Amino acid sequence: MSDQIPELNKDIVEQGHLIYLRHISADCVIFGFHENELRVLLLKWKDGGPWCLPGGFVKKEDSLEDSAIRIVKERTGLDNIFMRQFHVFSAPDRERKKEMMPYAVQGGWLSERFITVGFYALVEFSKVSPEPDSFRVSVRGGMCIRFRRACSSITMKFSRRH
Repeated sequence: MSDQIPELNKDIVEQGHLIYLRHISADCVIFGFHENELRVLLLKWKDGGPWCLPGGFVKKEDSLEDSAIRIVKERTGLDNIFMRQFHVFSAPDRERKKEMMPYAVQGGWLSERFITVGFYALVEFSKVSPEPDSFRVSVRGGMCIRFRRACSSITMKFSRRH
């Protein structure tokens, strides 16, 4: 399987700057706990892309906090969870591989430098059922969101973090 990110929606690539703020994004770390285990929720891109955190863009009319809540709901289906900002990722060279991504060739707003604000949440993973969005997460013909450790034949799995 390839770790290359697949093509994004053409409308987002070409017109996203009309809806979203340029240069700012949010990544959300959802920690899951259960019976003395701590795990992190990851999403799998369709077509063999990499595992990633639920992340996305900030709408022009939304606060950063509202965008983080929206992003988690859109990417995972999780709702009514408490999110807290924890860090700003702003190093100029942190997106070095961006030029290799398919949408960067087309130029425009997505190929520009982004500053990402990190948010986190803590959930009891045995009490939530995350669901993937439409352009992520296809594994062995099914959907796979996991709290990170190993994805087995179970289509939704929380993965262990030591």
